Amino acid sequence: MLSQSKEQKELMLKEKAEIGRSTWHLLHGIARRYPDSPTRQEKQAVRDLLGSLHIIYPCKPCASAFSLFKNSPILDTTSRSSLIFSMCTFHNFVNIKLNKPLTDCSVYTAAQMSPLARSSPPGIIKRLHDAALSIIQNIKMSYR
Repeated sequence: MLSQSKEQKELMLKEKAEIGRSTWHLLHGIARRYPDSPTRQEKQAVRDLLGSLHIIYPCKPCASAFSLFKNSPILDTTSRSSLIFSMCTFHNFVNIKLNKPLTDCSVYTAAQMSPLARSSPPGIIKRLHDAALSIIQNIKMSYR
């Protein structure tokens, strides 16, 4: 087995970080532009994308997370606001696995929801945020 040079390892770490950032930009971007009332085909496309990433993604812990997410109750493809919230919750699940800081889901849910969702009853964003924090705490507890 050949050992890798320090430069090769540093390059691999930089590439891995860049791929991670790019993937999150892609996934959050898809969620932001997802329809308020998606078709069955659009809902399936999200699941298919996650399934494909599970197979080909270069980060093994991340790849396994895509499969878990695809088949979890956290993934909600019923509307734009649901998918935005789902992606942010999933982002935090991966961050926990990688010992990275959590992403503030309220930023995504408040700023990037559809106009209809923004005009929802007062307190909905806070309830969504609180629900996300509860899920994240449960995930953290399961890793202890």
